[in-house]
Amino acid sequence: MGRVYTPLLVAWRYLRGRRKARMAQWVTRASALGLAVGTAAMVVVLSAFNGLEQSVLDVYRPAYPAATAEPDSTSSSLTQKTVARLRRAWSPVVPGNAHLIPVVERQVLLRNGLNECVVTLTLVHPEDTPHWPWTPKATSFMLGASVATTLGLEGRRDWPALEIWLPSNANLEVNNLLDLEPQLQSGFFQPNGSFTVHPELDAQSALVVWSPEWAQFLEWDSTYTHLAWIQPDGPLVRTQDLQQWTDGHPERSQGVRWVPLEEQQSALFRVLRTERLATLGILSLVVFLASLGLYGSTVLLALEKAQENASLHAMGASWNTVAAVYRINGLLVGALGALTGVALGSLLVWGQSTFGWIQLGTGFALDAYPVRWTWSGALLSFGIAWGLSLVASAWAARESRPQVG
Repeated sequence: MGRVYTPLLVAWRYLRGRRKARMAQWVTRASALGLAVGTAAMVVVLSAFNGLEQSVLDVYRPAYPAATAEPDSTSSSLTQKTVARLRRAWSPVVPGNAHLIPVVERQVLLRNGLNECVVTLTLVHPEDTPHWPWTPKATSFMLGASVATTLGLEGRRDWPALEIWLPSNANLEVNNLLDLEPQLQSGFFQPNGSFTVHPELDAQSALVVWSPEWAQFLEWDSTYTHLAWIQPDGPLVRTQDLQQWTDGHPERSQGVRWVPLEEQQSALFRVLRTERLATLGILSLVVFLASLGLYGSTVLLALEKAQENASLHAMGASWNTVAAVYRINGLLVGALGALTGVALGSLLVWGQSTFGWIQLGTGFALDAYPVRWTWSGALLSFGIAWGLSLVASAWAARESRPQVG
């Protein structure tokens, strides 16, 4: 106990610096300030990326399923029997505000005179339309707002029937792919309105409520493209959640592959997380440079305290104990700088979230830049700063031993 207590007591005395300020104390304060600024920057940047990611999720969640069950490699579609089995198996897990909705998707060409647009036609059953996120008041045929504009329907009071073309399963001939017209079928359906939910969906989607006419036209064979988990609010469904819910329950994943929202938009979230890692690496380099100042201040302190080091050694302290004084001193300075940085960064994040100091300007969905403080971000920032301080102080204590001998 004494071996630890004595270096700690001496290091604390050096840190307080009651005597006349010397060069080592000023360098120590400057290095602690550098660590604080670097740590605060990490807290702010991590909070900014967390806020940006949360804002993206808030935009996508109302429009996209929280997760989808897609057929695995053993099948190309989901049968009605499979859908019923999945609904029964997941009923204990799915919250009350969530619904499992079977979906049929087909790629079709919409034509209104000379205006054409390729869209994804989504078919759902009438009992599921009140829970569908795009429009709870869906009629038989709804277009995305941008699709309606592309087809020249915007501003028109009475919408005409659209010509719809899609591949025909009955007429598809593999050996005659160059002549596609005989392999297509067409029909006329009149849209009943439009919806606005998300720019991507508005520009490439149409919603159809199941009816015998649509089932016949789409050549519906009582199978589905996927099963959509619709959950407009509540906790985000993540990959680890799906894995936990399927462990020990093979009936929940048999014949399907569950894809959460983050994986559905994997490219977008991969870019966000890659940028966050790159920025965190740059800021870690800044903190590393600040820790070099801590290395210099520790070595300088050891040189200034050469007589006291000799006195400690004469009183029976080993040179390892003397070196431990400077290691502990560096750790204390690093902890002080890192804690100050976390507090300063947290204060800045709170101010941005409360007062919106940094505005995004016109044309954005949000008025102020989004930030989201988390314990994990604060602890990560503190850990990086303190860990680099540990390395710098240990290195300085080792290098200073010949000086104190």
